[in-house]
Amino acid sequence: MKHNKVAFVFAGQGAQKVGMGADFYALFPEAKLVFDQVDSTIKTACFNGPQEVLNNTLITQQALLVYGVAVAKVLESFNIKADICAGLSLGEYSALTYAKSLKVKDALQVVKRRSEIMSQALYDKDTTMMAVLNVSISDIKKVIDQASRFGICEIANFNSPTQTVLTGNKQALSYAKEKLQYYPKARVIPLSVTGAFHSNYLKDASDDFFDVLKTVEISKPSIDVVFNTTATIEYENINELLKRQLYSSVHWLKSIETMIHHGVDTFIEISPKPIIKGFIRQIDPDLWCECVSDESSLHNVLEALC
Repeated sequence: MKHNKVAFVFAGQGAQKVGMGADFYALFPEAKLVFDQVDSTIKTACFNGPQEVLNNTLITQQALLVYGVAVAKVLESFNIKADICAGLSLGEYSALTYAKSLKVKDALQVVKRRSEIMSQALYDKDTTMMAVLNVSISDIKKVIDQASRFGICEIANFNSPTQTVLTGNKQALSYAKEKLQYYPKARVIPLSVTGAFHSNYLKDASDDFFDVLKTVEISKPSIDVVFNTTATIEYENINELLKRQLYSSVHWLKSIETMIHHGVDTFIEISPKPIIKGFIRQIDPDLWCECVSDESSLHNVLEALC
């Protein structure tokens, strides 16, 4: 099969699992070099867990960043390179680091502060997130309008034609869940997160985060990067885009469609477990997409592409 244009897509929070990156670290010097730039606590959580520690956003964000960059470096060592890239939510930082917009050490510093700022902003808030499957956007918006009288209830992610993620106040989301379950084939899945990411609870905190972004050098990406908030390729005002991403919806479905429009027919998901692959298959089942989650899946990709 001929592959015309390759995209790397990096997963965000929720993809973490104990053991992530351990085999890459042991086998590939390129991966070891990246992982050795992170604090030993993060590395230990990645390789040995426990899962509840790895699920803490203060750990998760750095863990997924370093995993994504390390695996991308391994793929490059086999001459598999992306023509374009994107990252789902937190994964946007892995994408920007891969595209040489951020240095690894600066990206780690930024996501560390990002996780701290998010945790502080959500600390005393009763918030959560949930995935909604098989309900149209128009119907979801009707339910959100009703649920919002109980508190913030918003769309965090437009992930695929059949999956949307809601974020906000627990009481409001509980009401929304009750109403959504009346729709035929609807499924509502609570997410294992520490608060309402991509919600207006983080709008004020985004100003503090913007100050953090000013402390590092963010260069023009060396390859095309599709951004979450616009679902378009951008080269300017990256600080502003990352600030907005903190509290805005992630337009992942449109981001994939943008990459397809630019000729991508081959997607490599870089994630400790497959998540994005399912979304891409829903968008267009004819696209080639595989997830690199361990040494075995790496060899599957190498066999197909090399």
